[in-house]
Amino acid sequence: MADERTILLVEDELIFAQDLRNKLERAGFSVVGVACTGDEALAFVERTPLRLILMDIRLKGGEDGIETAQRILSRFDVPIIYLTAYADEETIARAKATSPYGYLLKPVDDLTLPASIEVALKKHEMERLLKEGEQWLRGTLRSLEDAVISTDAHGRVKTMNPRAELVTGVGEERAAGMPAGTLLAFNGGNVDPLGLALREGRSVSCTTRVSFFASASHVSMPVNVSASPIFSTSGALVGAVLVLRDLTESEEMQRRLLERDEDLRKSLLRLEESVRDTVRTMAKLVEVRDPYTAGHQRRVAELAKAIAEKLELGKETVDAVFMASLTHDIGKIKIPSEILSKPGKLTDIEYMIIKTHPEVGAEILGAVRLPWPLDRIVHQHHERLNGSGYPRGLCGDSIMVEARVLAVADVVEAMFSHRPYRPSLGIESALGEVRSKAGSLYDPHIAGACCALFDEGFAFLPETG
Repeated sequence: MADERTILLVEDELIFAQDLRNKLERAGFSVVGVACTGDEALAFVERTPLRLILMDIRLKGGEDGIETAQRILSRFDVPIIYLTAYADEETIARAKATSPYGYLLKPVDDLTLPASIEVALKKHEMERLLKEGEQWLRGTLRSLEDAVISTDAHGRVKTMNPRAELVTGVGEERAAGMPAGTLLAFNGGNVDPLGLALREGRSVSCTTRVSFFASASHVSMPVNVSASPIFSTSGALVGAVLVLRDLTESEEMQRRLLERDEDLRKSLLRLEESVRDTVRTMAKLVEVRDPYTAGHQRRVAELAKAIAEKLELGKETVDAVFMASLTHDIGKIKIPSEILSKPGKLTDIEYMIIKTHPEVGAEILGAVRLPWPLDRIVHQHHERLNGSGYPRGLCGDSIMVEARVLAVADVVEAMFSHRPYRPSLGIESALGEVRSKAGSLYDPHIAGACCALFDEGFAFLPETG
């Protein structure tokens, strides 16, 4: 894995290249080399892991920077920012086809250069996490024994897992775009959980029978069915998730067990409730799958855990602090990426959107049964001792101790780390913030423990990829 600040400079004007290299190194980046031609650039990428390439559009040799970028991107996943003094419309159109992470005009401004690179790196990391999230979701769906079908707002099929393909008798590619009603019908058409979810925007769960029109058996199947609506970040209904659990094998057994043992009947009901919980959580994941880089949360978790251990809060509380810290910004997956990675100052409206993330995170975590109160901790991690925090303006001991620990760790890491809109403020500034505002914004015992940790040699671990 490449160091997260390693850069290759592809530029055939050596004086400009050296000047640009000096600027990059002053900004804290590591320039692993300067290539003058496309072949040299490709050779560098083949032997050296990189995090970013600055590519001049005009190069010496038989190909320009755009053609070189195409060759590199066909084999390697590395973000590219183009350098150019001028370009006609045709050149710009060709460059756009390679999905660059930005353009820098020569001569390059000292402030614009690092900001553009930080934004590109953040965007590339978020795209990587999005791809991983999609692969994780598809892998989860493939492993389920339940049939899962997602539709758009009009009830047309978008995706199906292998179990759904099997029971419906129709492959996902063929089914895409078909109305779900042409594949299956519930209880002779008297019950339609999917239609209710789409019309009324609410989750529906029931036990019924379903017939599959394309299935070879043409026999109705007893199922536990759950349908949950999916909403966009703006609140518009964009589709639904339908989950069918085949009850054929268990139907007769369930009847006998319910007759013989009331406790087993209740157990089956709890199992059905668990299925409904799983579906609701899955719907939430689909609704808010805009990813957010985990590096900040990991570093906050390291510091928060160390603080909790120093305060001897007990294993259960330490575990709760650590797990909550690892997920404290999960609500930001519902915030548009252009706001999260914005290099400049946020507008009032953008800041208000950012401030919704504790409530969104609490809502997501509250839908999952966990041994720790992560939803409450995440909900309170931006509350402040004097009541000036959000979202509820809690103060003093009404804020959970776990949330107070998380608040201190979050502020220290945020000030220490680089952001798209500013460089790192340094650990001394971060510790000065919590010292000066201990007792007003931050719990003084927690702030003192945090500062003592750094005095004793605590340091954030570097990213490992």
